[in-house]
Amino acid sequence: MTKRWLNINECAEHIGVSIHTVYQYVSKRSIPFSKVPNSNLIRFDRDRIDQWLESGTVLTAAEALKGGEA
Repeated sequence: MTKRWLNINECAEHIGVSIHTVYQYVSKRSIPFSKVPNSNLIRFDRDRIDQWLESGTVLTAAEALKGGEA
């Protein structure tokens, strides 16, 4: 079974960036995250992170010419 909630280290590894980069995304609120109530901890929902990654998909030139989707 795949773990749903990721900590910052797991999120960084999942998306292939450094922990520092994930902290920058969080501070700019450009990545979806949740705060654990009554703490400073943050967690990342794997499904939302995957959707966030897919939202940045760029079509190939051939796909764009066809008017298709990635």
